Amino acid sequence: EYRWRHGTKRETFAKISEKARAHAAKNPYALFRERLSVEEILASPEVFDPLTRFQCCPPTCGAAAAVLCSDAFAKKHNIATPVFIRAQAMTTDLPSTFDEDSMMKMCGYDMAKAGARQVYERAGVGPEDVDVVELHDCFTA
Repeated sequence: EYRWRHGTKRETFAKISEKARAHAAKNPYALFRERLSVEEILASPEVFDPLTRFQCCPPTCGAAAAVLCSDAFAKKHNIATPVFIRAQAMTTDLPSTFDEDSMMKMCGYDMAKAGARQVYERAGVGPEDVDVVELHDCFTA
């Protein structure tokens, strides 16, 4: 949907996959370490326009964890570089999710936007204050 709204070319999305594969090639724990060119990515079987097979994450399992502890615990265990959570938010689907024929909205665009707005407000910062964002991007579009 983004592609059609903004006129983004298929090659642009393929470049995202090419870059991700280049980074993965340097990671010994990556699922796919083989570099692929934009041409190879675009030539792979189409899943749904504009996505091809090499632009979609295969069914895989993964995990992540965050260990939350008190300042006292961190000091006792010599955790020298603690990370502090300045804000968090929980959101759910909004009525707008179903108001129009939009896959972006069905996939949680408005919900994510509302959550981000709440977190920025609670933390007293804005997007310009964030240096790193780690997202799970199972598709390049």
